[in-house]
Amino acid sequence: MNLLIGNTSQLSNYFPDDFIKISSRNINYKNLKNYDNVYILFAEQRTYDKSLTEDDFIDVNVNYTSKLVDNLYQVNKNIILYGTAELWNAHDGPIDIDSEIKYNYSPYIKSKEVLYHKILNKRESGKWLNTTILHPVNFNSTHRKKNFLFYKIFDSIINKNEITVGDLNIERDIIHPSYLADQSLVCSQDRIIGSGQVINIRKFIISLYKNYNMEYNYYVQENSEFKSPHKNNIFWSNQKEKYNDLLKDTLDDINKREN
Repeated sequence: MNLLIGNTSQLSNYFPDDFIKISSRNINYKNLKNYDNVYILFAEQRTYDKSLTEDDFIDVNVNYTSKLVDNLYQVNKNIILYGTAELWNAHDGPIDIDSEIKYNYSPYIKSKEVLYHKILNKRESGKWLNTTILHPVNFNSTHRKKNFLFYKIFDSIINKNEITVGDLNIERDIIHPSYLADQSLVCSQDRIIGSGQVINIRKFIISLYKNYNMEYNYYVQENSEFKSPHKNNIFWSNQKEKYNDLLKDTLDDINKREN
């Protein structure tokens, strides 16, 4: 039996239907025991909010998450948490879990670094030994919330809206959350989860519009003055098995939301 905490998160939509999925709010710990796996996934859609400070992110991503783990790790078999591959975003080239943490600062990323080190320190002290932390690269779906680039893209395709975006000529390792969910089910140790390669974001988005016979230049206007913070470095997950189904999984996702 498996439990997912964070039922409104983007990622929660791609876990099996037989998972028990609950909100991360108002948790009754007395009922949360004897699960094979507990997946803690929430707050990943708050990264766009520039009004949030480092303390705000640490309060959720470190303090509240730690409270959950403290209450759950002794009465459940496995606890799975999520960090971010952005901890290595100042690298150029392949990265893995043993790479030096080096990143371009944001309060969100900093909170994930604090969480990661806390998990490692807890394990060294003999606690949280049944926790696994997975560090995904950027992932996007039709469940993205407003203010994110891919929310605008998917909304434009589904509803035939014209949109304005920033500079999209970015090289990134990105995945679809269905792949992340699938990998989460089989991971037994800390790792970075990515595709193992980089794609050009503009070319990928153009291919999405092309699949729906929509003229990209008609529907999308790029404002090249707005530079993405993701344009600093090019890094990707160093993994043997490459994930090559990003376009297919994304199109399947859009088709489901259209129907």
